[in-house]
Amino acid sequence: MTTIDRVEDLPDWFDLDKYEGSGQFRTVDWFGSLCARKEKYSGLLPDSRRGKGATR
Repeated sequence: MTTIDRVEDLPDWFDLDKYEGSGQFRTVDWFGSLCARKEKYSGLLPDSRRGKGATR
């Protein structure tokens, strides 16, 4: 995995402006955003990466 240490190292396709509002996120906002993203993309991962059999 590549580490990005500077804004200049971001790939051309990444639009940092889309994340401007996240600077105001509270813990509950991050939790909601990450849960929604997990639900949206969980079908793309193989079962072993989805935490099959994990408890909530």
